[in-house]
Amino acid sequence: MSANPTSDIPPPTSAPSPGRPATHGLRRRKLFITPEDHQRFIHFRHDMIQEIDPQDHTEHFFAEQIIAKRWLLLHADEAETAAMRNAYNAQMAYAQKRMQAATPGDPQNEDDCYDLAIAATCTNDKVHLVLRYR
Repeated sequence: MSANPTSDIPPPTSAPSPGRPATHGLRRRKLFITPEDHQRFIHFRHDMIQEIDPQDHTEHFFAEQIIAKRWLLLHADEAETAAMRNAYNAQMAYAQKRMQAATPGDPQNEDDCYDLAIAATCTNDKVHLVLRYR
């Protein structure tokens, strides 16, 4: 184990490399920590090390793996929520425009708009991408 508890923390990175889109960050092998999240990660890692309480180098190695995967899962939740919220808002606006057009087959009320927006959100490509990596 290192004497400095923060020595294993990767430095903050401003953005993924241009050839690798941020939408694939959930599958990356190297931990990606934005400058905004760096302090949050330090506290998260410290709390997790205290909870896991590794006793030797092997346990410390596994603790670091658990911490990295848990950090990614936390961000997967955030990414999933953001993707679903964006898809839902776009689909709801579209459904409401269609309701105002009042042509046959278009939503007739707010409940119809809600149903259409939810169904379209579930088939959104970005939502599927995030869910696939969960």
